Amino acid sequence: MNIFRLVNTKLLVIVTVIIIILSSAGVFVYGLKQGKTILEDLLILIPILALLLFIFLTIGLFHGIKLKDDIGAITDKIKSYKKIHPLDIHTGGPDFEASGIGELIVGLLLWLVVSFILAYLFWITGAILWILFLLIAASLYWIFFRALRLVFLKSRICRGNLIKSAAYGFLYTFLYTSWIYAIIYTVQYLKGSH
Repeated sequence: MNIFRLVNTKLLVIVTVIIIILSSAGVFVYGLKQGKTILEDLLILIPILALLLFIFLTIGLFHGIKLKDDIGAITDKIKSYKKIHPLDIHTGGPDFEASGIGELIVGLLLWLVVSFILAYLFWITGAILWILFLLIAASLYWIFFRALRLVFLKSRICRGNLIKSAAYGFLYTFLYTSWIYAIIYTVQYLKGSH
């Protein structure tokens, strides 16, 4: 019989995020108690997550699961916002030699200028955070649906075969986690070369 089990992608995302948060918190709290650096903590965390990914992929391939796209295209979720332009402020140089009411006016003008500069900085920070959020959301979408969907296309040939399921699980776990090790070791190398 060629019936596959469908797994909701939303449920998979929620469970995975919970596992990653709990594992990360546990490893980093342990690392703080031991006085380890973040890179050393990552070298502990990544194998734990890789093992969990391997187990999930192997079991999923063995049981023949497929992912149900209940998230949709990530671009459909993003509303288009009007482009917000920062305030364009043109002020002349204040007269610092004023006394009395002049000092009050200069103080108010400086307060306005500083307020507008801070508002501009907050606007820039918000734009950067929004871009980072979109990049992370797109990456997670690709990981949770597209990449895993490609893996579970092998369910047809792995279903009921533990050896093939484990072999494909190991291959894809290696492919999906080796780039993280490359980044960590590159950072360690660059830190050591200075």
